[in-house]
Amino acid sequence: MNTDEALDRAKTRFAEGDVRGAVSLLERCVAADPAWLDPRILLSELYRRSGDLIEAGRWGYLVESGAAPEELHAFERALVSTDEDPFELAERALVQPLELASESPHAARMLAELPQRLEEAARHESEAPDPLDGEWFEHEALPVARRGGLFGMLGAAAAAVFVVGGVVVGAAALLVVPAVLIAMLATP
Repeated sequence: MNTDEALDRAKTRFAEGDVRGAVSLLERCVAADPAWLDPRILLSELYRRSGDLIEAGRWGYLVESGAAPEELHAFERALVSTDEDPFELAERALVQPLELASESPHAARMLAELPQRLEEAARHESEAPDPLDGEWFEHEALPVARRGGLFGMLGAAAAAVFVVGGVVVGAAALLVVPAVLIAMLATP
C-alpha cells in the first residue's frame, strides 16, 4: 500500500466512525516510516478532536506546529509522572525519534531540548498540589440562598391553582366526551 492510499484509508475509516481502525492504521504508518510526518499530524489531530491532550502532544511533539503548547506540556508531564525512566518512555512513545530527527531540524531541536523540558515538567509536577491531599471536607459550604416569604407563597399558591384546575378540567373532559359520543350514537 502506498502512502497516499494509507492516508486515504485512515481518513475513510475515521469518517465512517472507525476511529480505532484509523488510529491503528496511522500508528502502523509511523512505525513503517518514522520520518513520514503526515500520519503523525493526522494522529495528533484525531486525538486533539477527541480531547486527549497527552496523545495529541505525543504525536505532534516532533512536528513543527504539530501540537499546541498545552499539548506538549501535557505529554511532558505524563512522561515524568510514571515510575519509568522518562527518556526511555519518550523514545518508545515518540516511535524512533532519532530517525525523524536526522531529517527534521525541528525534531532534532525538540529532542535536544527534551532533558530540560522534562526537568521543568518534573519540577511543575512536584510543586503542583496533590488533588487527593488535604482535608476537603473541612471547607465551609456556601450558605444556601433562602427563597420564600410572601412572593414564594403566592407563587406556590398560583402553581397549585393551575395544577388543580388542569386536573379538574382534564377529568371533566374525560367524562363529558364519552357521554356526548354515547348520546350521539343512541339518538336515531
